[in-house]
Amino acid sequence: EGGWEEFLGALSNEAFVRGLVVMPTVMKSWFGSCQRSLHQAALEFVERSAGRIVVEGEVKKILGASRALLGDMNVSGNVGTGEIWAKYMQDEVELAVCVRLPPGYPLRNPEVDAGGGLDAGGKGRKWGLALNCALAMGSAGILDCLLMWKENIDTEFDGVEPCPICYAVLDPKSRSTPNFSCPTCNHKFHRACLIKWFASREGEHKCVMCQQEINLNAGRRGRR
Repeated sequence: EGGWEEFLGALSNEAFVRGLVVMPTVMKSWFGSCQRSLHQAALEFVERSAGRIVVEGEVKKILGASRALLGDMNVSGNVGTGEIWAKYMQDEVELAVCVRLPPGYPLRNPEVDAGGGLDAGGKGRKWGLALNCALAMGSAGILDCLLMWKENIDTEFDGVEPCPICYAVLDPKSRSTPNFSCPTCNHKFHRACLIKWFASREGEHKCVMCQQEINLNAGRRGRR
C-alpha cells in the first residue's frame, strides 16, 4: 500500500510539472482560483523544484532559436538566475531588455527590466511595458513575447503609433495594429484594449486620452 501511495504521489507531481510546461496559462488560471491551502502548497512546490524545470525549458528554447527566426535580435539566458536578455539594434539605436523569471514562474508573472541600452527618446521603457503586458497575459511563451517586442519596435519605427492602453503597436493575440479611432481626439486603440478598459471602469465608456464618450459601434476604424 505504501508503494502505491508513493507511485501516485510521484505521478501527480509529474503530471503537475507537465501541466506547467505544456499549458502554463491553464495552470495559472487554476492557481488563481484554487483553495488557499492548495494555493500555498502549489506555490511552494513550484518554488522548490518544479519552477526550475520550467525555466530550464524556456531558456533552452530561446538559446536554441534559429538565426532565421531571431533576425538581428541577440538573446542569452541563465538558468541559475532565471534571467533572459535580448538586445536589438534598430536605426543605429541599441535596445535591450531583461526578463526575470521568479522562482514561482509560471504561477508568478515574469519581471521586465527595459533599462538596458539606449532609451530611444523614452520609448525603450514603453516597449518594455508592452512586453510586460504580453507576458502577464500568459498566452504566449517567453520567446514569442520577445519576438513580438522586436516586431513592435520595427512597426513603430515604420511610423505606426502604439495603443495608449497596452503601449504596444501590435495586439498580443491578433497581431493587429491600433484600428479604432476616438472621434474626438483621433487617438487609435486596439478594440480589445478598449473593451477591457471599459469593463474595468464599470461600463464607463470614456476615451483614455481625452475623457470624452466613445461609442464602440460608432468610432472610426483605421487601417490594420
